[in-house]
Amino acid sequence: MSEKRCPHEEIQFCPLYVASHGTGFGCDDGRLGEGGCAVTRGMPYHREVEVLRVGCPGLVEGCEWRQALADRKARIGRNLRMNGIH
Repeated sequence: MSEKRCPHEEIQFCPLYVASHGTGFGCDDGRLGEGGCAVTRGMPYHREVEVLRVGCPGLVEGCEWRQALADRKARIGRNLRMNGIH
């Protein structure tokens, strides 16, 4: 996984993005108007997530849980369609 981009397809599941809205942590480096976030400009994603995991207990895990739930719902929907049930 590249350190030069956020690994999340949907930004709502990125803990750095979620944290940048009021916790004092996150990927907002003051240059968001240039496009992308601080991760695209060299901020090490995985290191910052671990800092966030300590600094804001539960936030990273909450994002992971919500993403897993959304993935599960999508998978169930695909399976239902493939089997002609829905």
